[in-house]
Amino acid sequence: MARILKIIVFQSLWYVCAFGGSRGHHWTPFLLSALAVVGDALYFRYPLNPWKYAAFACLMVLSGFAIDMCFNWLGLLSWDPKIFYPASIAGIWLIFTAYYPELFQHFMQKPFMSFLLGAIFGPFAYLSGQWIGSIETQLSFDLLTLVFAIVWGLFFMGSLQFFKVYFCLRKITK
Repeated sequence: MARILKIIVFQSLWYVCAFGGSRGHHWTPFLLSALAVVGDALYFRYPLNPWKYAAFACLMVLSGFAIDMCFNWLGLLSWDPKIFYPASIAGIWLIFTAYYPELFQHFMQKPFMSFLLGAIFGPFAYLSGQWIGSIETQLSFDLLTLVFAIVWGLFFMGSLQFFKVYFCLRKITK
């Protein structure tokens, strides 16, 4: 039951970040995301070094920043031009890290499955963000989906493998 509640809370936070960002509210969703990720780690008490987990979360946010900035530089993705990088989008990347210790562990031993999941749900997240209005895209739906699918499939598969090696995991158990 707690896992289902976690999914509902974090998916709702994704929406809060995307919707808040589309309305110019960037820092409040980011701070809510940070509090939720810390609360999640405290509640579930993952058998992970908390400093390493915090470093992993920072690395994920920086990775998301790099991916989004590359997409922006290539003209695939844009946001409010008055903002260098929206904190609300960083909040979405931060939320994403909360799934790794528990929910994504099942895909660490299945690289092809993790690639497929990233290739399907990564573009879906960006297209949903576009629909909500927090980001804009300039390419056709087909080309954009293809590019995002490749990048996200590779990123998700690689990030899961990095998480597994970084924490020397076989499987996290409670």
